[in-house]
Amino acid sequence: APERGQGAAKPERVAIFVTLTPEPDRTAFDRLVDDDAEGFSEVEILSVEGSERIDPREAARLSINVAQRIRQLSARHGRAEVHLAFHGPFTMAVLLGRHLNTLRTVVYEWDGDISRGPSYKPMIALEPGTTAGPIIAVLA
Repeated sequence: APERGQGAAKPERVAIFVTLTPEPDRTAFDRLVDDDAEGFSEVEILSVEGSERIDPREAARLSINVAQRIRQLSARHGRAEVHLAFHGPFTMAVLLGRHLNTLRTVVYEWDGDISRGPSYKPMIALEPGTTAGPIIAVLA
């Protein structure tokens, strides 16, 4: 594969692990990053502090804050494509997704395969701002 400086520039990509549980297992996310053939411009883990469950009254504020960090990371790399692995309550995923409506995002799903070990698999590519519709590829 050509290096980034040669020929047409490849779009920037960032990998983000959002975990809303205390002391998460990073094995699957680390594997996603290590096994990716194209590489990422930046990798970041966003997590909550403390060991308590998320207070439902804080869910909206938390989703805005997490989305803001993701948008900042993407912007820092010229509106980079976001590769998002999420670990937390489904309702938080929905709230978070609502705030990522201007970013091209590849969403990953956790696969707990016992024989191969845990991993994140790309499931869907979203680009909400396009006239063809927000789902641009179903990857699995």
